Amino acid sequence: MSKKNRVKRYSKIYRGYGRKKGTAFHVFICFVLFVVVAFVVYLVAMGINSYVNRERCVEIEIAESSYESAEPDLKEADPEDAPPKKTEKIVAVELLADKLSNAKYVTEFINKSKSEGKNAIVVPLKDENGILLYPSQVPQAREWGAISRSAVDARKIAAEIEAAGLVPIAKVNAFYDQTAPHFKRNNSYVYSSKNVTYLFTNPVTKRSERWLNPYESSARKYICDIVAEVSELGYRQVFLNHVSFPPVELNSKVGLGSDAKTKGEILRQFLAELNSRNVSYILAYDWRVFGEGNVADILYGGNISTYGAKNQAPLIDLNNRLNFAGGDGDPIKKFVECARDIGSDVSIFPAFVSSNSNSKILEELESFGIYSSLILNK
Repeated sequence: MSKKNRVKRYSKIYRGYGRKKGTAFHVFICFVLFVVVAFVVYLVAMGINSYVNRERCVEIEIAESSYESAEPDLKEADPEDAPPKKTEKIVAVELLADKLSNAKYVTEFINKSKSEGKNAIVVPLKDENGILLYPSQVPQAREWGAISRSAVDARKIAAEIEAAGLVPIAKVNAFYDQTAPHFKRNNSYVYSSKNVTYLFTNPVTKRSERWLNPYESSARKYICDIVAEVSELGYRQVFLNHVSFPPVELNSKVGLGSDAKTKGEILRQFLAELNSRNVSYILAYDWRVFGEGNVADILYGGNISTYGAKNQAPLIDLNNRLNFAGGDGDPIKKFVECARDIGSDVSIFPAFVSSNSNSKILEELESFGIYSSLILNK
C-alpha cells in the first residue's frame, strides 16, 4: 500500500509577512509625535523672531527718543556761545639767524624749546636785507647776488626739528629787500621820469631803503619761487612777512608799473599766485590793520586780513598802539574781538617780538581763548 504524501500548510507561514497586530496604531502614534514636534519647533522659531524684533524696536525707540530729547537743546543753543574753530596749536620760537651755522647751538635750542613746551621752530631763511641764508637754486637769487656766503643746510635743520617731534617753519621776508630791487631788473620802484631805483626813507630808522615792487610780476615771481623752494626743503609752513608796500605815502613821482590795479588788488593777486603753488604759508601783517588810522591803507591798500590767506599772524607790538574809537581800553582784548570777525575758516597765530612782556601777552591771549603764538627775534 502506497504511502500518502503529506501536504504542508503555508497559510501560517504566509500570514507572517502580512501586517501584525497594532501596526496601524504605531504609525498613528508616530505621525502624532511628528506633528507635535514640528509644532513646537514652529512656536520656538516664532518666539525667537518676535523677541529679536521686539529688541530691535526697543533700540530704535531709544535712539529716536535720545535724538528727540537732544534736539531742543540744539535749537536753543546760542551761536555766540559756540566754541571757536579748532585749529592746529602752534607755539613757536625763532632761531637766531647768525647761529644757524652752529650745529651745537641749533641742537641745544631745539631741545630746550621742546622742554619748555614749544612745538615749532621758526628758521629765518630770507632776512630783511634780502639775503638768502641757504644755497638757493632760484636763478634770480644767484644772478642778483642774494645768497649768503655762509649759507647753511636748511634741509638738514628742518629734518632735525622734525626728528625732535617739532614743526619746522621757514621765515621769509617778502618785498622788504635791500639786495634784489633794481630798476634794471624790472622789480623795483623807479622815478617816473628817470631810470633810477627809488629809495624810501624809513620813518623809524631814518635811513634810505629799497623795496621790491609788488606791481612788477618779476618781483612777485621771485618771492613765490623762494617760498616754493623752502617748502620743498621740508618746512611745513612758511612765515611770510612784509607782504606790503613801504611804510610811507608814495611819492607822486614814483612809478608803480603799468598795472592799473589798486594796492589791495595787487596784493590779492600775489596771494592768489602763491596759492597756485600749493604751498602752506602763514601771512604776517601789522596788527594795527584792525584799528583806526591809515596804516592798513598805506601798507596793504586795505585790511589785508580779508585778502584770502587761511593762516594769519597779526604782529602784535605794544609800542605801536592799537587805536580804537571810544577810548583806549585793553588793546589785546580789542584785537581778539576784531580777529574773531575775520572768519571761521581762518586760523590765527599771533606773533610778537621777543621781550620781557611775553608771558603777560601770552596769558592775556589765553584768557581770550587763543593758545597759539610765534615769538620772533628783533
